[in-house]
Amino acid sequence: ECSPWALANIVWACGKFAHAEAPLLDACLARLTASSELSPQACSNAMYAAAPLWDSDYRISEVQAQQLVAALVQRREEADPQHPANTLWAAATMGLQVPLQQAHALVAALVQKREEAKPQALANTLWAAATMGLHVPQQQAHALVAALVQKREEADPQALANTLWAAATMGLEVPRQQVQALVAALMQERGEANPQNLANTLWAVATMEQALEAGIWQLLLRTIVRKAPQAKPQHLSNVMWAAAKRKEDFVSARREQLAGAEAALLQLAVAITSEQVAAMKQQAVSNSLWALSELGLRPPQLTKRLGQAAHRLAPAMEPQHVSNTALALAKLGCGDGRLFAALVNAAGGSVERFSPQDVCNLCWAVAVADQ
Repeated sequence: ECSPWALANIVWACGKFAHAEAPLLDACLARLTASSELSPQACSNAMYAAAPLWDSDYRISEVQAQQLVAALVQRREEADPQHPANTLWAAATMGLQVPLQQAHALVAALVQKREEAKPQALANTLWAAATMGLHVPQQQAHALVAALVQKREEADPQALANTLWAAATMGLEVPRQQVQALVAALMQERGEANPQNLANTLWAVATMEQALEAGIWQLLLRTIVRKAPQAKPQHLSNVMWAAAKRKEDFVSARREQLAGAEAALLQLAVAITSEQVAAMKQQAVSNSLWALSELGLRPPQLTKRLGQAAHRLAPAMEPQHVSNTALALAKLGCGDGRLFAALVNAAGGSVERFSPQDVCNLCWAVAVADQ
């Protein structure tokens, strides 16, 4: 006897309180997707609520999700900007496949109403598109970024960071002025930003090959150092990688700015714990060693821990990670015979997958390390 609006609200409430009551949710979603009177808000609320339930082991079926998306697409002209944004965000969060034509229609609907959209809706749409690998037309993507830049004072750190991350992931050529504006807005709220927001921002700036003043690097790095205990290993590795990728930003800095930025980098390297290194995946280990070698930093505890992690992960390492790890260790002047032997053995088991450059780098590293 419940209306579609009531059914959607029940699903929304279950999602809000992470209440994965399967029989109730199954019944509500079955009735909801069978209805011909679904409002844009009902579709959006049901999809948005299903995402947090994913962590509680309740799975909306892909068919039901596609039915909700299709219903929203049909009524997208009536939808608020938040409705397509939340729907795309939910689909991306759950890893659900959305038909390309429908996904493009929802993005286009938001672009048309971008002036009315809140910063979070703009950022969530860009993040979802990047996460799903959706090829958004450049003009539309740039329009969403520009709209968020205009509303940056209202945006929280996550919206700012997600926008930069999405732009970098999608390979957008964002004007320097817009990147600087988003970073400046994040700087104002850096105390409220979590480690992922800060790491994603620096990773995105480096990936887009955008320059930052050494003073900005110094302040953001110091903030990350304070929050390092709460950071995931991948975030710390990404920050180190970004700093190494943009090391030219430090070269052109004034002496006092350079000293401050270098000191903050060293503090970050020292702040990375043994537990965080032990939890790193092969790419994070390889990138962290590469970053240290590029930056000329040799904190003994961190290099030792990264070397131990590399030895443990060597048998399963991808060719590029084997090569980069060996190269970095040789440049840093660390790593023993056992570690280099493990890397060479890893290469020997899949040498046909190594590029000529990877082979040359590995051979050079072993020769320089005299192993």
